[in-house]
Amino acid sequence: MPALTADQTLSLALSFRTDAQTISDFLHDHWGELSPDDRAQVHDNVFDMLLRADDVNALAGILVLDSAQSSVDQINAAVGSANQFLKDVADVKKAVGIVTAILGLASAIAAKNPSDIVNGLKALQSGLA
Repeated sequence: MPALTADQTLSLALSFRTDAQTISDFLHDHWGELSPDDRAQVHDNVFDMLLRADDVNALAGILVLDSAQSSVDQINAAVGSANQFLKDVADVKKAVGIVTAILGLASAIAAKNPSDIVNGLKALQSGLA
């Protein structure tokens, strides 16, 4: 199987989320027809599908970073440069901009949002230039 692109992986993650919604709708539409054990199993399947969608979305983030020739090393280097910059900067407005960029990047990473990770890294690097 050929390697998946970031766009294909994001599409799969969205499909898994849609599948989870469809399974959830099935659960609620057929609630009375399902045994308590079946309800629990279908509910667990919805939860598992959402977890897998998050995993695939995280993979898409990695692929986006790879395709943008960004890496964890680049993020670490930018954050390290920002830390040094903040120690030496006299311009408070510029310092606030760097802190905002770092927070944006951290939020994008925590949210597993691939495009925001790349944009956050670019914003931080641009602010340090």
